[in-house]
Amino acid sequence: MKELRLGEIIYYRRRAMKIGQKNLCQGICSRGTLSRFENGRQTLSYNRVSALFQRLGLPDNCFYALLSEDELALKEADCSVALSAMREGKIPLRVTHNDTKLNNVLMDKDTGEGLCIIDLDTVMPGLAINDFGDSIRFGANHSAED
Repeated sequence: MKELRLGEIIYYRRRAMKIGQKNLCQGICSRGTLSRFENGRQTLSYNRVSALFQRLGLPDNCFYALLSEDELALKEADCSVALSAMREGKIPLRVTHNDTKLNNVLMDKDTGEGLCIIDLDTVMPGLAINDFGDSIRFGANHSAED
């Protein structure tokens, strides 16, 4: 069985549904970003991949099926630490951005200071630790993001 990248799955599903890149990515990412993701030249955040999957009528968690059982067990173990702590009242549910990166901060052109957070379509209840992790992922990523 041929292994497919997430971008390839989106590409094949989009083509089968006769949906253009511009229509699929509207409000999620730029057309160029989608094109690079489909071609394996760029990564996307979980939230953006999930939104693209949902728009294509795919369950937003279906890409976990692409992991081996061992990889899935490790992922569940990692995720359950924060979720268990939240359920036990050790960490609170907060309003989170869910696409935490420098590109989503409006900067003052004269002072370079941050003025406000933008791209608020991903704001929802969540764990602050996830926003922190996403910001670290963005800062450490060598691939272009939109």
